[in-house]
Amino acid sequence: MANVKVVMTSVRQLEVPLNVDVRGYVFSLEGLPSLEVAVAPYEALFVGVPQGSYNPSVQAIDTNGNLLGSALSVPFDVPSDVHLVDVPATLVVSLA
Repeated sequence: MANVKVVMTSVRQLEVPLNVDVRGYVFSLEGLPSLEVAVAPYEALFVGVPQGSYNPSVQAIDTNGNLLGSALSVPFDVPSDVHLVDVPATLVVSLA
């Protein structure tokens, strides 16, 4: 089993009616309860994920609980007899 962190690193704009606002983001992983995240950092930690192939996803949700746009997903595998550690994956540099 492994702990799996899913991180949303960027967004795109979607046209919606003026009365629609984003409440947060719903992270899903097959076989586990979905997690809703309302504030940055936009990431979810799924604990005790068994060996297998997965397709985690994230989707915006509005203030009424309706899903917005399309879900974004990336397939990955949890191998057996290993554990996962965090290593750098994305770096953003800006002038301050």
